[in-house]
Amino acid sequence: MKIELSSKETATVNLPFVGKGKRGAPVAFSYDLSRSEFTELIADFIERTRNPMEQALDDAALQPAGTLTI
Repeated sequence: MKIELSSKETATVNLPFVGKGKRGAPVAFSYDLSRSEFTELIADFIERTRNPMEQALDDAALQPAGTLTI
């Protein structure tokens, strides 16, 4: 999702079989997620991981600008 939203404004979440309906038929889920919705959804997670990430960089004597890949 993140990779697709890096180059597009929206991405489709498509789960073709998430369960069975009342009559046993498969139930699907599809949702168009915008980049701004995604950012809002992950904001708390990003904030909660900030301190451990900064500590890991400090422990490794690295700077964020010098880190190209994770």
